[in-house]
Amino acid sequence: MADPRTLADDYVNALAAQLGDRLRSAALFGSAARGEWIEGVSDVNVLVLVDDIDATLLERSAEATSAAVERGVMPLLMELDEWRRAGDVFCIELADMRDAHIALRGEDPAAHYNAVPSNLRLQAERELRAKLLHLHGGMLAAARDRVRLGQLLLRALPSFVTYLRAALRLAGEPVPATTPSVIERGSRLAGIDPTAFTRVHEARTGGARLELNLNDPIVIQFNTSAEQLAAHIDAQGR
Repeated sequence: MADPRTLADDYVNALAAQLGDRLRSAALFGSAARGEWIEGVSDVNVLVLVDDIDATLLERSAEATSAAVERGVMPLLMELDEWRRAGDVFCIELADMRDAHIALRGEDPAAHYNAVPSNLRLQAERELRAKLLHLHGGMLAAARDRVRLGQLLLRALPSFVTYLRAALRLAGEPVPATTPSVIERGSRLAGIDPTAFTRVHEARTGGARLELNLNDPIVIQFNTSAEQLAAHIDAQGR
C-alpha cells in the first residue's frame, strides 16, 4: 500500500535536489493531511512555493514532477510572494490547510493566515455555484449512463464537503476532522438532508461502484442538498 507522506517527501526531495534554495516551501495538504486519503481515489496534494516561476525552474522540475504525478501526486506550484498576497482569494484553501497540513520544507505556508469572513463567503458562493453548473451539466450529459452518473457524484462530493466546512467556519463553529462529521454538522447547520452526501461518501471510501439514474433518490437528494447549501451560503451575505 502506498503511503502519501512518503510520496510527498520523495517528490519534494527530488525537487530540492534540482532547485536548491529556489524551492522555498512545501507542504502536504488535503485528504492525506486529514488522514482520509484513499489509495487509487485521492490525490496526494502538495503545495510547492518557489522564488520565481521561469523556464529554467520549470525545466529543472519537469522530470521529478512527471514521475510524481504518475504516482498520484498533484502539485500546486506558486511563487512564494504570490502565495503571500493570495490570502484574500484562496480563503477556503488556506483555512483548510491551516486546520490540516504537514509542512515538508521551509516556512509553514499557513502559519500566519487569518480568514476574513466576507472573503471566505464570496469565494465559497462563487465556487459553489460554479460547481453546481458543472454538476447539472454532468447530470445532463450522463442522464442515460448509470455508471457515468454514479462516477459524477463520487467525484463531486469532496468539493461539496469543502463548502460544508466553509459554512461551519462562517458560522463560527468548529470544523470536525472527519468527513462524516463535517457532513452531519454542516448539513444540520444549513438545514439540509445529509443522507445523499453520506451515502456517496460511504461508496467512495468503500470502493463501491455507484450505478444510478436521474430518478434515484440519491441523485435527487444530492442535487437538492447541493442547491440548498448554495442558498445557505448566499444568505450569509444578505
